[in-house]
Amino acid sequence: KHYLTIRRLIRVGGYHGVALASSSDLCLRGGWGCVALSRLMDEGFVGACEGDMAGARCQFLTLSLFDLPGFMGNPAPETVNNLVIHSHFTSASKLRGLHDDYRAPFVLRDLHNTGSGVAMMVEWPKGERATLMDIPHKGVNSFVIGAGAVAANTKDMPQPPCGGCRTSVAF
Repeated sequence: KHYLTIRRLIRVGGYHGVALASSSDLCLRGGWGCVALSRLMDEGFVGACEGDMAGARCQFLTLSLFDLPGFMGNPAPETVNNLVIHSHFTSASKLRGLHDDYRAPFVLRDLHNTGSGVAMMVEWPKGERATLMDIPHKGVNSFVIGAGAVAANTKDMPQPPCGGCRTSVAF
């Protein structure tokens, strides 16, 4: 029902997507919006959570410039192997582009090992090139961009590796 409601609001308003104020807001009303946001990203819409407007803007840029869904993630340095791990509850499965038939494999899992809610745990293909970007919070006139490749994914890391998020990708 979250997907249908959010999709209808996007259609009626003519929006490019949505940034939910907080997943916990939806939880208090009977559920989480993680799968809805993932599905919207697969359809070419912005689907950001936690009120992360920088993440929403980065998703909008990747959709507009590359026809690819973006992935907002909580970064965690992995200094032993010189990697950065990004993890979150929302991830598109159409990782090679909106018009490509490929969908990354995924399983549905609960949130934070609580037995409630549902999120997609998406397996990003190892070796795939990725562009990492960040628009720092308001008041800062800068844009951070980098390139990398998927070195490890959800299957390679114990769950949950970072903050309880289900999809984890190491670059």
